[in-house]
Amino acid sequence: MKLWAWASFLGVCVVATHAQADSYSFGGESGRIRVEVLRLGFNEGAGIGGWSVESARDFVGFARQLERVVPRDTRVRVAENLDETGVVIALVRRGRTSRLKNQLTHVDYDEIVTLLSDHFDVESRPVRRSVALFTIQVFASRSLARAERFAATLDASGVRPARQVFHEACHPCSIPEARVLESPHVSRVVVGVYDRRATAERARAELARKAKLAGFVRPL
Repeated sequence: MKLWAWASFLGVCVVATHAQADSYSFGGESGRIRVEVLRLGFNEGAGIGGWSVESARDFVGFARQLERVVPRDTRVRVAENLDETGVVIALVRRGRTSRLKNQLTHVDYDEIVTLLSDHFDVESRPVRRSVALFTIQVFASRSLARAERFAATLDASGVRPARQVFHEACHPCSIPEARVLESPHVSRVVVGVYDRRATAERARAELARKAKLAGFVRPL
């Protein structure tokens, strides 16, 4: 399997809340930082239901902190998959790729920031977690049942917004793309997760053009 070929493990089946899974994955790309993780075995609840807001914030905060550590002409690719023993940290600079030696067995954002801070002789600071995220709202109703039906119909149609900053899933699972945000007075159906409003706006425009799906960008 290639370094980033985790996607070949994707499958489709319905998974109950307490079902077991063969593997799970998470990762994303923000700025010059990319992370891809595929793990065998089942960690209780890992990846069920797709990405979580907390996991997406952690990744984006990590990526922004790491971008302040590495030189501006350097991209960082982090992988944890079935072909490697431990974590691979690749530094891509001017078309050349080098691997950073490390002893990590699993991706740990704080440890990676420390490793690269030491490598580039830059002061290490705590990973920033408080970051803004955005999503695309495509429906709202005072009826939770109606919002859930709309989300189910949207998923059945195969609509998937592009350029999302983060992904998370169990495998093999049926991961919903649309999700319902509940509040006391209204239930909102949203799709996608983004770290920049401009990126979310481009994805929204593409949804409107290709899927005829009206919506607007809102904070998560």
